[in-house]
Formats: sequence, structure tokens, C-alpha cells
Amino acid sequence: MVSAQGRLFYMIDETRSSNRAVAGNWFLIGRDGFSGVLLWKRPLDVHGARRRLEQVWRTLIADGPLVYAPLGPDQPLIAIDGARGETVRAYPGTENLQEVIKLGSVLLAVCQDEGIVALQADTGQQLWQWAPPVGDRIVPLTL
Repeated sequence: MVSAQGRLFYMIDETRSSNRAVAGNWFLIGRDGFSGVLLWKRPLDVHGARRRLEQVWRTLIADGPLVYAPLGPDQPLIAIDGARGETVRAYPGTENLQEVIKLGSVLLAVCQDEGIVALQADTGQQLWQWAPPVGDRIVPLTL
């Protein structure tokens, strides 16, 4: 769960069964932080994804009026209007996102296939990219 500008944002599995064999029913949700009123709800395409919870939670950021999250493991990071739930911008090249942080106006993303990518948050322009040497990998929970 993250918050910004009096709003709460979280990812939740609304499956009505505790049986892990039943497919999950995941959503990204925005709520008013004071009244709890539902502002919006976006479905997450995570069917068949095998990711640990700490990895999923490290792909959600709220900063000012925007929320940043992928809507599925093979989908790019997107910026979402926190009040309306509408997509403002997509960040191509961030598919298979493992984790992301925002430092000022820069998004730093660890992507399974791309390494670490720095993006200008307001334009999506790639500032730089780093990939580990052949045979090495990026350690989970790097950022």
C-alpha cells in the first residue's frame, strides 16, 4: 500500500477462495484516504505469474497526483492519474518489471530483460541503461 495527496493505492487479490489452485483475481485500487470511498479499480493481468509478494509490492509507487505500476508482469510500467484511474503515460522497455523507485523526476526500473533503466518520469525518455555482464544477473531487491 502506498499513499499520496490523501489517497491510498494498493494491489489486492479478491479471489473468494483460499485454494491456491483457483486463479487469482487481482486489482490495483485507488481509495480516498479519509473516507475510504473507492475512486477507481483497474484489473491486473497476473494469471500464471510466479512472483513473490515483496517483488509485486516493489512495483507500485505513488508520487503527487500519479501512481506508477505495471498492470501485469509482461506489461510496461504506466503512470496512472491517482484521482481518476486513467493511464497518463506508458514507459516502453519496462516489461517484466522487477522493481522501481522514483528519485526526483527520474524513475529507476529493474527489468528482467533490460537490466536497470533510468527514465524521465514526465516524458518517458530513457536517460540511460545498464545491463550486467554476460553470465551475471541483477540481485533481487536491488533498488
